[in-house]
Amino acid sequence: AQPTIPNGNNLPAPGFTVVRSEGNTNLEEGPAGADQTWDFSSVILNNNAQPYIVLEPAASEFAAEWPSADYVATYSDAGNDRYFYYNVLADRLEAVADNVSNTSDNNIYNANPRTKLKFPFAFGESVSDDFTDPFNTRTVVLTYDAYGTLITPTNTFLEVVRIKWQVGASDARYDWWTLDPLLPVLQYDNGYILQ
Repeated sequence: AQPTIPNGNNLPAPGFTVVRSEGNTNLEEGPAGADQTWDFSSVILNNNAQPYIVLEPAASEFAAEWPSADYVATYSDAGNDRYFYYNVLADRLEAVADNVSNTSDNNIYNANPRTKLKFPFAFGESVSDDFTDPFNTRTVVLTYDAYGTLITPTNTFLEVVRIKWQVGASDARYDWWTLDPLLPVLQYDNGYILQ
């Protein structure tokens, strides 16, 4: 059956922890479509496994800056703590601050948050969203372009959903999401892998 992302109810709860690692590959992102298998098992991950931790929003580092965010997570990137502040709404998951280390980072969308997922999100659907970063207003197009099995150097995930996202004419990026918990388990950006 085609998996659908119904809503944000399955996002991990505060206290959830998973190890994340980075790497680079010459592999392509793989095909779109139904019942795909993507094999990234040969990717060599850097020896920098760091915990991705879901936080209590009110107790997080920048809670005063983004008090409306109801999903907050963090991980350390080469000793630099990165934070993710999201709003979980009935029809979408949106980023108000995405992968930031301070309040003047480039990925802050106070004026107009950036959609990360739409709810519900079914195979073949797309959504377009205008968002505002510190420099200008841009458009992101999200497409649920594939689902199937994802093989990484450390795990095999069944029934993952792949979301292709593109801002303007830039190269497309891809996120593979598990549904329970609702979590991006692999991110691909032109050969750069975050697992």
